[in-house]
Formats: sequence, C-alpha cells, structure tokens
Amino acid sequence: IIVTLTEGDRQQWIKAKQIETIPNFSNIHTNHIYDYSRKKVITIGRLCKEKGFERLLDIWTSVNGKHPDWNLDIYGDGDMRNEILKLVEDVEGICLHAPTKDIFDSYLNSSMLILTSVFEPFGMVLPEAMSCGLPVVSFDCPYGPADIIDNASNGILVENYDRFYMADIICHLIENETFRSQMGRAAVLSVQRYKPDSIMQKWKSLFEGLLVANIYNPELFIVH
Repeated sequence: IIVTLTEGDRQQWIKAKQIETIPNFSNIHTNHIYDYSRKKVITIGRLCKEKGFERLLDIWTSVNGKHPDWNLDIYGDGDMRNEILKLVEDVEGICLHAPTKDIFDSYLNSSMLILTSVFEPFGMVLPEAMSCGLPVVSFDCPYGPADIIDNASNGILVENYDRFYMADIICHLIENETFRSQMGRAAVLSVQRYKPDSIMQKWKSLFEGLLVANIYNPELFIVH
C-alpha cells in the first residue's frame, strides 16, 4: 500500500496494487475578519532554488511598474539569503523578513499570497494563507498546488514558468478588491478539509480497513 500526498504523486505509482492519497493537515486560522484593502502581497518559503525566488523578483518588477504603491513581503531564510538580499536591492517595493512565529498576523496584514516554487510536495503555506481569507496565485508546479487550488474559484493556478501571465493575474487582483474578496472567502471554505480532525480521520479509516482485511504488514506500507 502506498500513501501519497497529492493526486499528481499518485500518478507516479499508478501500477501499485493499492494507492491512497492523504494530504497533510494544516494549521487553520479561525478568525474570519479580513481586510482586503491592504496594499501588501506576501510570499513565504525557504530561500533556495526550489522556491523560485529569482523568477518571483522578475514578476514583481513587472507588477511594481504598474502598482508602485503595493509592497511584497518575503518571509524566509536559507542558503540564498545573501544572494536574494542583493537582488532585492534592485527591485522597488520588496521587504525581506526573517521567519516569524506570528505568521498568521502577517497573513492577516496582506491581501494575497503568491507562490513561485519550482516544485511543491504539498505547499503548506497555501492552506494556511487561504484560511486567513487570502486569494492565492501559484504556478502549477508538481504537484501540490493543483490539489489545493480550484482554479479561478479559491485561487489562481498559472502555467508553470509563465511569468508574464503571473504578473498580469497579480495586477488584476490588485485592481479588483471585490474579486480579491470573493476569492478569499471561497478559499476559507475550501481549506476546512485540511483541518487535523478531517485528515486524521482519513488515516484512521485507512488503518482500520487494513486491520479488517487482515493484510496489514509494515514492510508493505510506504508513505511517499
């Protein structure tokens, strides 16, 4: 039996006899008071190649040219911190922050989240931000975002590496507060499925099914 985080991962094991897809659970914010007038965009992640921060800076350069009164807050740390600090110096409207324990306060001080990762096994920041009422814009990278985002409903999926369309979508959201609000409120509802109780019930059902069928064997159980 193979357990995968996403449907995309599931396709990699399609020849297996039994596959179950169970996502990670997420910390879900429960204070449903949102302010979509804040001129801030947020992104979070390790400062490394996999998170695609170089292309993020290219995208924000285009956005900033049209909306110089908006700011991008980057939260993270990693091997590329010094390199990214130098790149940020040449782009207006960006602030690089160290990781914070009060990340939900930062979500609530923003009007959308963007994700430019090269790949994401699941993408924990997406459901976290969505639970705070943020519309999210993400590249459709392998494989997590497509499982979390219902395109044009609770967020926007952008074809991987399409920086120009990503910039256009961000600008469209900036220019339409009503659209941001509608998408953010849909996001809140959609991520309730990632509450710990919901995900743990999936694991409970899986283990109970294995025991009932009398086929449980630790050597055959793989979590991918």
